[in-house]
Amino acid sequence: MRTLFPDEFDFYPKTWFLPEQTEQFQSDVRSIHEEDRRQLRSLTTFIVKPSDGSQGTGIYLIRDATRWNATSRPHVVQEYIDPPLLINGLKFDIRIYVLLLNLDPLEVRIYHEGLARFATVDYQAPSTTNLYETFMHLTNYSLNKRSISYKHATDETQMDASKRKLTMVCEKENTNNKQNENKSIWNLFSSKEKRNIFIYILGIMLYKFGLEAFNGSIVSLAANRYDRDAFNNANVARTFEKVGLLVGLNQACQCIGSILIAPLIKRWPTRTVLSISIFSFALFTALLMIIDAATGGKIKPSNFQAMHENDFSYYGKYPTNVIIPIYCITGIAYGMVELIRRIIPGDIVGSDEEKLQRMDALVHVFYEIAGVSGALITGLILIPRLGNNYSFLITPILFSLSAIVWILINSFETKTTIEDEQFAIDNQNHKTNYFKALIKGFILFGESVYIGAKIIFTSRKYFWLFPCYSLTLYIHRYIENGIAPQIAKRYLQNSEWSQIIVGGSNFGELIGALFVFFLTKKIRSPLVWLRLDSILLFIVWYLPFYNPSSISVKNAWIIALSFIPFGFGSAGDDVSLNAHIQASLSKPQLKDKDVSSLGSVMAFLYSSYIILYAILNPLLGKYIDSVYNSKQTIRPAFIFTAGVQTTIISIIVFLSTFIPKGSFKLNPTLE
Repeated sequence: MRTLFPDEFDFYPKTWFLPEQTEQFQSDVRSIHEEDRRQLRSLTTFIVKPSDGSQGTGIYLIRDATRWNATSRPHVVQEYIDPPLLINGLKFDIRIYVLLLNLDPLEVRIYHEGLARFATVDYQAPSTTNLYETFMHLTNYSLNKRSISYKHATDETQMDASKRKLTMVCEKENTNNKQNENKSIWNLFSSKEKRNIFIYILGIMLYKFGLEAFNGSIVSLAANRYDRDAFNNANVARTFEKVGLLVGLNQACQCIGSILIAPLIKRWPTRTVLSISIFSFALFTALLMIIDAATGGKIKPSNFQAMHENDFSYYGKYPTNVIIPIYCITGIAYGMVELIRRIIPGDIVGSDEEKLQRMDALVHVFYEIAGVSGALITGLILIPRLGNNYSFLITPILFSLSAIVWILINSFETKTTIEDEQFAIDNQNHKTNYFKALIKGFILFGESVYIGAKIIFTSRKYFWLFPCYSLTLYIHRYIENGIAPQIAKRYLQNSEWSQIIVGGSNFGELIGALFVFFLTKKIRSPLVWLRLDSILLFIVWYLPFYNPSSISVKNAWIIALSFIPFGFGSAGDDVSLNAHIQASLSKPQLKDKDVSSLGSVMAFLYSSYIILYAILNPLLGKYIDSVYNSKQTIRPAFIFTAGVQTTIISIIVFLSTFIPKGSFKLNPTLE
C-alpha cells in the first residue's frame, strides 16, 4: 500500500519480507545505520515478527541485520517506531471492532467500544540493554499477563488495568489533558532528565558568561589598539575596517570548527567531545593574555589616569594584528562548541519532540540571563577594573568549569560494551581515519550547500527562508557586533560601554524567547515574528540623529534600552524560524544518502549569512572609518550603514513573508 499510495501511507514503517528479501534488508540496514551516524542519532532498531504467528510468540527486536533467526518460516521485519505514543509511560495498542457489510458501495460499521492493551514495564528508547525486555516493547496480553506488574481488571470502570475498555482510556486521557494544561512543565521530565538538564544549564550559563566577557573584551580591545596605533603613527584610522575583518573571519572560522568536530562526534560520546572542545576553547582564549603579559602588558592600574583618549600604556607591546589570527583560532573552537551544544539535548531527553522543545526554551532563557549578566558585568566591572586586555581573565576559568560540569551529564542512552562491539561489526568494511573523514566532511559540506540552495530557490515553500533567515541573522549580528561598538567608541568615546549596549540586546532576546515560549500555541508560524521584527528594526533610524549632551554611562544605558526591541525581534525570529525549518524539513528525503534536506538547507542558509557578514562588515567598517577621518563623526555614515541598510533588509524580509501559500493572513499557518 505504501508503494501504491505513498502520500496516504507515509506513516507506515519500512517493511521487509524474510527470507525472500534478506539481502535487501541487510543492505538497507547498513545504509540506515550510516545515515543514523551522520545525523548523530542512535542506531535504528527493527522488530521481527513471524508472519504466521499469534499471541506475541516469536517477536523480537534487533539492530544487527545478520542476527535475525534465519529459518524457512516467513517473517516480517519493520523499522521499530521510536518514540511511540505512551500513556503513563507505557506502550499500548488499541483493538477496534469493525463489521464490513458491503464492498460496492462500501458500507462499514464500527463498534462503539474497543480494547486497550498495555505493556507492563515503563518504556525506554531501544538500546542493547533492553532489546529483550518483552514486557516493555510488546503489548500482547498473552505475554504481559505473566509480568509481576500486570494489573487485572476487577470491574469495567477500572482506569489502571493492563487491559481495559477503550472508553475508559479516552475518558482518562481527556481528564489528564485538562489537568496537564495547568501542570508544571518541569513535571514533563524524569528525575534523571531533570538532573541532566540542571547540569547542562549550569554549564551553559558558565559558558555564556565567559563568552560575553571574551567577545566583548576582544572587540573593544581591538578598537582601542587600532585607534592608538593610528594616533601614534599619525595615520588615518582604519579601526572598524579591521574590527569588521576580525569579527567576520571569526564567524567564518566557526564554520570550519563545526566541520572539524563532526568526525569526532561519531567516534566518542557527545559529552566527552563537548567537554574537550570547550576546554580547548579555554586554552585558546588565554593565548592573548599570555602574549600581552610577555610583551610588558599588565592589569589596568587602579589609579591609572589617561593622558589622552588613546593612552593605554598598560597594554602589551605586540602588533595589534596579532589579535586577528588568535581570534580566528578561537573561532574554530567556538564553532566546535556551538555545534555540539545543539546536539547534546538529544542525549539528555532522547528524541521526544515536546521534551526537546521545552528543554530548548528553558535553556534559552537561562542562556540569555547569563548573556545579559556577562555583558553588563564585563562592561561595568571587569573592563574598568582590569582593562580590556585582561577583563576576559575569567573566560578560561569559566570555560574550564563548564567542561567539568558537562562531563557529568549522563547520556540518554549510554553505549554499552555490546553496542560498541556492534558498532565495530557494522563498520568493519568502512574503517577510516580522522583525516579522511575530515576531507569527506568538507566535500559533503560543499555538496550540502549546493543542494540546500537548490531546495530553497526551486520551491515557493522554501524560497522565503533565504531572506528571512540569512538576512535577518546578518542584520541583527551587524547591529550587535558592528553598530554597538561603533556607537560606544565614536559616540560615547568609551569602547567598554559597548557591552552595556549589547546587554540591552541580550535582555531583549530573553524577553523574546519567553514570548515565543508562551505564545507558541497562539502564534503558529514564524511569519508573525518576522513581520514584527522587520517593523521593530526601523527604530535604528534614530541613531544617526542621536547626539548625547554629555559623555556619560547614562547615555550607554539609554542606547541599551533602545536595543531591547532589536534583541526581542531577533529571538522571535531565531526560536520560531529554527523550529519551523526543523519541522518542515524533517520528512523530505534526498536521493543522496550522504546528505539530508534539513542539513543541506541549514548549511546553505548559515553559509549565506557568513559570506554576507564576512564581506560587508569590513567594507562598511572601511566606510565608517573614511567618514570619521574626514568629518570626525560617524553620524552621516550611520544614515546609510544603519538606516538605509536596515530599511532595505526590513522591506525585503517583510515582503518575503507573503511568499508562502496561505501567508496573506494576520496569523497564518504554514504547511
